[in-house]
Amino acid sequence: MLWRHLHPDPDEDIELISQSLSDLTGTRQSRIRNIIFAFERLKELPHLEARQEELYHLDLDRLITIDQTLSKLGEIDAEQRQLIDAELTAYLTPKRPNQKLPSHRNLRRKLRELIVRLDPTIAARDPRRKESYNLEPTGGEWAAVCLDVGLETAEIIDRNIRSVATEKDISLAQAAVALLTGEAEAKAKVVLNMYRCDLPDAPAFVQSLGWVSPEVADDMQSRATTVRDMEKAAQDESGNYVTPPHIRAFVEGLDGTCRWPGCTRPAMASQMDHRHDFADGGPTAAANLSCLCQHHHNIKTDGRAFYIKDPISGDIVWLFEDSTWVYDEASGPLAAKNRRWAQTVAQATQRRRHNAHEGAQRLKEELENEKRDSEEAVPEE
Repeated sequence: MLWRHLHPDPDEDIELISQSLSDLTGTRQSRIRNIIFAFERLKELPHLEARQEELYHLDLDRLITIDQTLSKLGEIDAEQRQLIDAELTAYLTPKRPNQKLPSHRNLRRKLRELIVRLDPTIAARDPRRKESYNLEPTGGEWAAVCLDVGLETAEIIDRNIRSVATEKDISLAQAAVALLTGEAEAKAKVVLNMYRCDLPDAPAFVQSLGWVSPEVADDMQSRATTVRDMEKAAQDESGNYVTPPHIRAFVEGLDGTCRWPGCTRPAMASQMDHRHDFADGGPTAAANLSCLCQHHHNIKTDGRAFYIKDPISGDIVWLFEDSTWVYDEASGPLAAKNRRWAQTVAQATQRRRHNAHEGAQRLKEELENEKRDSEEAVPEE
């Protein structure tokens, strides 16, 4: 409400108004400008603006994220603006009471997916790794070893550490030391699942990478070593406690992240939780499984929280020991809303290419007609 009231007119000097508002509020000038740009962007998205005026559910950081990501598209035409407005409004509108708003990370991912599909010629983020290593003395005879790597590399490292820890029955820290000092070898096989609709020109979701274009998906699909039927995996049931790879792949693809409200730990790095305990007859099947990171799995196991899962949609209602509750939607590529969106994008891609082809054919016909008319108009000598 405050920033709405302070928002300047479009013809005001940006430097002067940002300095004035900075003096008034104590906020950095750079952030003031980002806030101004965010509200200007909101004006271009009337449905999202109306929903924000109704709910006031989007904080400044989310509004800034929306503007900064969409700015990569440059000037947006009316058709693209309508599509973006509809997609974001649907994505950011709660469908149930106490529904958790998509995290900042998931919002950024959604926006990146959207702009890359609207304009495949741009890069939504810098794919180059900026890896770094540092050794920090922490006092006495101790030090911290700091390694900053990309998510995919980190996932491979984490799985190898966990594999060694399980094999040797040691802690994760001891397993990491064993790997780094050469006392143990990395043996874990890391599998990245790619999820794709069975539609021409459909995009695909790759674990740790996010959504990729149809062209990249075609290339990766041609190199896939295993193809799994997710419809079958959704219905299968195993008699074992350990979740089979194809059922786990479906659950990871449905959940996207740890299902604790607000947790952004990737599903592929989470544990499989039996909603009804396996020992009490709970099946090892997608309808009874959810992804929980180790920390939140422990909380659920301790009885401090409990959840009810819709076996069809995968949506979850969390019940806490203080009598509060939260509604959480599945956010993975196999979640119903994301599957529908992927199909819509695929269909839109086909329609765009069809229209472009028809336009090119019309242009050729027009050029041929003009050439023929020109030849017929040449006077005879």
